Amino acid sequence: MKKKMLCFVWLAVLAIGARAQDDLPEKRRPSFHPQREVTFGWGLVEVPSASWWKGYDYRDFWRTPLDRYNQGRYTYDDRYYTQALSLSYTQEMKRWLALGLNVSYSGVFQNRRVRESFLVDDNYRKHRFALYPTVRFTYLNRPFVRLYSGFGLGFGMESEREFGMREYQHRTFVTGQLTFFGVSFGRNLFGSWEIGYGTMGFLKAGVGYRF
Repeated sequence: MKKKMLCFVWLAVLAIGARAQDDLPEKRRPSFHPQREVTFGWGLVEVPSASWWKGYDYRDFWRTPLDRYNQGRYTYDDRYYTQALSLSYTQEMKRWLALGLNVSYSGVFQNRRVRESFLVDDNYRKHRFALYPTVRFTYLNRPFVRLYSGFGLGFGMESEREFGMREYQHRTFVTGQLTFFGVSFGRNLFGSWEIGYGTMGFLKAGVGYRF
């Protein structure tokens, strides 16, 4: 509960600071023309398993192809993560306020081989989709650089198939993203980087086009 309260307080402070841009005197206020954005993003959601971080085992140098085959017959491969891939559309409403829509996907894949009456392949799969509207507060809005924070709230769907199962298990849930800090560089074509929490993970990088 305390963490949620701190998040809401953080957003309230940023929203007030962003809103203050409209209170600047006319002479100090830079010209503003509302723009639209289309952005593709990649977010770090899950850290790979510990085996992914292991260094090269020099004993592998002495193993024959047959040794490698026998060793891998009944063992699991590493899990592979797509992380979070997203596509978003954003419309600026004011100098400090923008509304948008975000859709994302993340997947986890792992394979193994097992022996029953004969040798078969088995695998684990998980697919996660999310769709949610977003609100962005921009507290530095310049032609080349923008600093912002924001949040989004919507729904998600997950499909998961465990080892040994033929059918997927499905579930839906409430999801979203809280962006503590974000920065974008560029005019029409731009790159962005964000720190946050939610369906897009704790680190997110993106490229987009502004028009």
